[in-house]
Amino acid sequence: MKQDTGLNLVADIGGPNARSALVKDASLGSNSPDFHNLIYMIQMSIFFSGVATLLQTISFGPVGAKLLIVQGTSFAFIPIMITIVAGKGVGAMAIVMCGVMVDGIFHASLAPFIGRIRFALPPLVTGLVVTMIGLTLVKVGIQYAAGVPAIGKPEYGSLQNWSVALACNSDNAWL
Repeated sequence: MKQDTGLNLVADIGGPNARSALVKDASLGSNSPDFHNLIYMIQMSIFFSGVATLLQTISFGPVGAKLLIVQGTSFAFIPIMITIVAGKGVGAMAIVMCGVMVDGIFHASLAPFIGRIRFALPPLVTGLVVTMIGLTLVKVGIQYAAGVPAIGKPEYGSLQNWSVALACNSDNAWL
């Protein structure tokens, strides 16, 4: 088993957070040539991933496990977000962010009771939920690997696009 290095942890946090922000940006239909919204979303994803990782590692009172648990962004809400923003574009981002904040408050309020309801969340149930999320996102992942902006053009699905996708998805293999 290889030991994690600082560079390895940066790749663990940076790669998935950037991919998550890319999928969210494309879902909003905001693929613009200036990319300032996308860059901001990637920076905020990585920044808050670092803050959450520090909260888990350092621990403040009952918050945190006092272990190095890398926290990152989630792909879990992307199918719901796509449904909310369908046809509305970037203007619907405020609705999505308000929903995320309300959801965060709701989950924080559940924290004291999770131990009591753990019996209702066996590995079979949680595994099926994670599997369904993954199956929902397979189409998005394949489209991105083939080159989403080039859909309908000859370069869509080219060897170059698939090679870049392979390199990005194996970002941790050589560290």
